[in-house]
Amino acid sequence: MLGLLTPDDLSFLVQASQRAAMMALQMQPTAASRDKGDGTIVTEADLQVERLLRHDLGGRFPGLPILGEEEGRTGGQAGLVFALDPIDGTLSYARGDGHWAVSVGLLRQGHPVAGVVVAPALGVTWWAAQGLGAYRAGRRLTRADTRLHRHSLVAFTTSALTRYGPPPAELGHVRCFGGIALQLALCADNRVDAAITRYWSVWDLAGATAVLLEAGGRLLTADGDEVTDLFACPEDADFIAGGPNLRELVPVPLPRWSGAGS
Repeated sequence: MLGLLTPDDLSFLVQASQRAAMMALQMQPTAASRDKGDGTIVTEADLQVERLLRHDLGGRFPGLPILGEEEGRTGGQAGLVFALDPIDGTLSYARGDGHWAVSVGLLRQGHPVAGVVVAPALGVTWWAAQGLGAYRAGRRLTRADTRLHRHSLVAFTTSALTRYGPPPAELGHVRCFGGIALQLALCADNRVDAAITRYWSVWDLAGATAVLLEAGGRLLTADGDEVTDLFACPEDADFIAGGPNLRELVPVPLPRWSGAGS
């Protein structure tokens, strides 16, 4: 594989991600969490889902490096690497809520070139690969321009909402979802008009960012710079996701975006 997935590769990636997500869904009723050293929590499902994904990906793409939230990086230093978040939104998952997702992304030199986000409790899968399009339920996604007005929906992670506060009423209503991957996938799918998140880790962003970009959306820093290498992003970065016109709205700092009502 030279960098772009074939349609068969992408189909395999979708099926492997869905298989892992169904495992997590079946384990959810009995999930028990424990604290990790970084202040987050983990469940047995996080561990088992990542192991399953590593097994399946390793069989299809032998030797390709894999970076996962729970087991770190394995493999060499090739320009291509899979980034796995076995359960993005573990806090929601552990509480029995449905707003969580399994995220698998493929990065080339830090740039997302393929990804799958599965939210099994919601019955939704998003997938994309560079040059092959972005999809949900077989329907190709095209990200619309971001329009901010009183009836817009703007997704915030809780950390970004704490930092910025809610936007003015004329720029829309706030929605918070269980994790970064789900939030960005909903943005790619035009379910929300824009999404604002604080940077956490590469695996949170990789899969959904691939879907967003292939759908025609954009991911910018709060200063208006294109995000091209997720490995190069500082840990305290703020990201803004939206439509192809997003650069016109940034870098006016949130929540005082220009373009309201446009």
